[in-house]
Amino acid sequence: MNTLGRSLVVLAGGSSRRLGQQKTLVEIGDRAVILRILDATSEISEVVVAVRETWRHLLVLEADGWQRMVDSGAPATETVVLGRGGRTVRLVADPEPDLGPLAGLVSGLANVSGRLVLVVAGDLPFMTAEFVEEILDILGHDLELDAVVPFVSGRAQPLCAAYRAEVREPATKFLESSLATDQPPAMAGLLEQLSVRYVGSDALSGQGDLARLTRGINTPEDLEWAHRESELLGA
Repeated sequence: MNTLGRSLVVLAGGSSRRLGQQKTLVEIGDRAVILRILDATSEISEVVVAVRETWRHLLVLEADGWQRMVDSGAPATETVVLGRGGRTVRLVADPEPDLGPLAGLVSGLANVSGRLVLVVAGDLPFMTAEFVEEILDILGHDLELDAVVPFVSGRAQPLCAAYRAEVREPATKFLESSLATDQPPAMAGLLEQLSVRYVGSDALSGQGDLARLTRGINTPEDLEWAHRESELLGA
């Protein structure tokens, strides 16, 4: 994969009320979901994780061998940068919690240097390197597009998609407009303002079950499903 100009944003700022525990840190196949995502995206050297607070993810990453690049003793409200093997992970606390994934997207895009950005929810345990490469390649080869978004079972999946970094500007304006009018800052509303290519399994070669890949762990039932799938896949 040509990784020049590519970044990864992981949205991990949710409160996980329905699941009752931090979704990104749940272990599937004896590995936290955030680490499974990092494993599948190993070719992308710049990673930003937009979080509710940094310390929980910091502990998990340090236990996995990531090291603080600057040990400033930063509290949970500040950015922490870790590195390993030429790769960096920047943990960025959401400036204002509970504004949803659109706010996390804006925060994440503000902290990346890549022009093509893979944006994924932090609760996707079955991400694959093949999917990452293909969806970024589709976006990279069509300069007219702002985003490439999977379309699965009749629904767009904007939290497992590729965006141009320039989407930050319309996303910021849409977020500010939504907050000013007390409207929910929904990702679907942002997509309506962008040039988007929606792709299904037929447009992505060798992806297997795209529904599995884009399914998050939102409820205890989802968690049971993920454990079952992990056993079936042996991963």
